[in-house]
Amino acid sequence: NAFMQGIQDAPILYSKCASGDNWLSPRNSVLMHDDNDRKMYDILSLDQLPLVLFQHQDAKKTLLQKGTCKNTTTPAFLRKYFSNRNEKENGCLEVSGKLQHAEFLLKYCKSELKPNQFSYLARCQFIPLANGNLGRFCVLPTYDDSDLSQLLGMGFSKLVCIRALRICGNNIDTSMEWLLNHGQSKELGSVVDGIDPFLVCKKDIAPLLRTNAADTFIDIDSIQDADLVEFFNVSPDVTTMNTLPFQNEMLVDVISRAVPANWRGKDSALWNADSDYPDISWFTDLWRYLCSIKNVKSALNSVAEKVCIVPTKQGIVCSLSPGN
Repeated sequence: NAFMQGIQDAPILYSKCASGDNWLSPRNSVLMHDDNDRKMYDILSLDQLPLVLFQHQDAKKTLLQKGTCKNTTTPAFLRKYFSNRNEKENGCLEVSGKLQHAEFLLKYCKSELKPNQFSYLARCQFIPLANGNLGRFCVLPTYDDSDLSQLLGMGFSKLVCIRALRICGNNIDTSMEWLLNHGQSKELGSVVDGIDPFLVCKKDIAPLLRTNAADTFIDIDSIQDADLVEFFNVSPDVTTMNTLPFQNEMLVDVISRAVPANWRGKDSALWNADSDYPDISWFTDLWRYLCSIKNVKSALNSVAEKVCIVPTKQGIVCSLSPGN
């Protein structure tokens, strides 16, 4: 035991991918949880982690049993590493193929977690966004459902009301004031870290966000792994993480993320069908989706007079209202 403790700081282990000196002490090395997992090794080596592979497993087993080596690439170790990781030049989450790397790491890091433990993924940059970048997981503040119902009665959309409650610390009066001052601001088209969720969208709703708001959603149809598809479709009642499956009651929020700020809460706005976006194709996708909803009347009422969605040949786009 004295010998094993004595070599903890001696450079006796070799790593092909460590930055700087390739000879490492056991204390500063990271052992592969599975020496045969070549894909994991290749991904982590891009971050220049001090990974050590063993030809003889008995030596590895002894170093771990005696406490000489303490770090192995377990899901818990990698969750901690990636939650504290900063951007790296040519790192595994920066190079071409980063979305595939993130999905592989996410599946591994969540493998031992139950839905009510997904908060352990907080700050890990594993969310594959539709614009090709990666978002970080985080735990969102909770809100009171009765307060939400009260704010919805003011005519604002669901996610905007939830944003108000979270920003204002669940204070209903302050939230009302915030909505009156910011309820139609241009910032509603973006996702605020720690406040707003990334929406999980299927192919029927994804086209509405793909051009102007691809950094605000996950295209679930682009994810091949069935286990991750199930993970991202977890009910918001189970977890308070910042990924949220799209529901029809969020349609106004989707539209608000996609259209210019001066289309929100207005009766009409200028629009050039030949050069402006949203274009005719976008309106076609929107109205096709609206007409596919089982309760069309309810869907139309949910978007009426909230945002301009009716294109015209007169160079304007109008809100959906009896007058228009």
